Amino acid sequence: NGVEAYLLDGGTLTGSRTWDVTSVPYMFTGDFAVAAAAVLTVKPGVVVKLDTGRPVSVDGRLDAQGQPGQPIVFTARADDTALGDSFHDGSSATPPRGSWEALYLSGAGSALKNVEVRYGGNTANPGNIFNYTAAVWVRGDTTAENLVVRASDSHGVQVASNAVLTL
Repeated sequence: NGVEAYLLDGGTLTGSRTWDVTSVPYMFTGDFAVAAAAVLTVKPGVVVKLDTGRPVSVDGRLDAQGQPGQPIVFTARADDTALGDSFHDGSSATPPRGSWEALYLSGAGSALKNVEVRYGGNTANPGNIFNYTAAVWVRGDTTAENLVVRASDSHGVQVASNAVLTL
């Protein structure tokens, strides 16, 4: 069947990087992190798909600024509405809520503009009531504009007491 994705095992990004591939999704099979000194820039139209229970942890800075009509999407592996059936499994079912863990923004200065976060919110597997989490955790000062969080297994966005989310 094959896979139409930029398939990555996970790991930690220690230097600054730009993601600009919009023809296939970035797909992580393991946990992905952005180190404290790094900046990950994500361009409009990029789709990131994650496996069950997998997080994106940003200790550095995430600069994800999509455009109207070209949002940046963080979603479940099974979400065929984002760049199609990447895994050619023939399934067009809607992924369950909590299909992946969360987007953790711990470093100061992250920016989310025209970003969609879909089907996150569980640290283990969909529907596991002991592992609910917010789909987006703001732990470092972050700005957001036109941020859409949908189909989370728990809350959409949670802001830590020492962080500021500017909308």
